[in-house]
Amino acid sequence: MYDIPPEFKRALSLIEQRFTKRMTMDASEFSFFNCLDIQYSNLDNEEGVFTFIPGQSNIDKLSILVNHSYVTSDDLLTAFLLSHETAHAINYLREINDGNKLSCVENEVRAFTNQLLLTSSLTEEEMKTANLKLREGYDNLNNPLKLWWDLLTFRDYARKICGSIDYNDCFFKYFNKKVEDLIKSNPYYQKQCGLN
Repeated sequence: MYDIPPEFKRALSLIEQRFTKRMTMDASEFSFFNCLDIQYSNLDNEEGVFTFIPGQSNIDKLSILVNHSYVTSDDLLTAFLLSHETAHAINYLREINDGNKLSCVENEVRAFTNQLLLTSSLTEEEMKTANLKLREGYDNLNNPLKLWWDLLTFRDYARKICGSIDYNDCFFKYFNKKVEDLIKSNPYYQKQCGLN
């Protein structure tokens, strides 16, 4: 494992723990965590970014940069961010292994879905903590909490249409469409994905 700040190690541990216990994933599915090099960086408009830098990155060194604002963030919000960025790393590794390249929008939809799945796997106490932050008021929330709120709203919308709390084809059809609309309407993602 790369020498990464301890708060990132804790966040990765939380992701692995929640996904293996609640989502019944096998711990071996997280072996790529040993290839993650996560460091703070002076990012302008991003909370975090998965980068592949030719000549520096490879499948044994998957680089993620995180905005310095996360130095004072709690482990739950850091895990929320890293669940998104590690999904990009997984998508990249899958592309190398099976040759299926996702579009930029599809890649982002999968990353946001990973964040929802992490949220759904949290303990009752962790959700109480998140709900306390969410109750402060949507307009006063910082960026990660606004996104958390949006994903929960999209989840509830999909559940209402599909009449089920299970994550099934119907659910993901409606949830993913809402996420796709969010991506396509966001100036940052419009630029990143060449949608302008």
